[in-house]
Amino acid sequence: YDCTLYLLVTPPPPLTEITLPENIEHIGDYAFVDCINLQEINWECIADMGKGIFQNTQLTDVVLPQGLEV
Repeated sequence: YDCTLYLLVTPPPPLTEITLPENIEHIGDYAFVDCINLQEINWECIADMGKGIFQNTQLTDVVLPQGLEV
């Protein structure tokens, strides 16, 4: 008998906006790299972030939280 499994997966919609929870304090290197549709990020408590986190995104304006270490 034929035991081939066919799985149809619908990819998630493109990521255009991110709201980070208040308990997130660090964003690692290249966290959002190639999120080409990312246009907005909302954050309040980020203390430090890695390198290249917004590489190849659509972000045009970023407001950095006070006290952020880059």
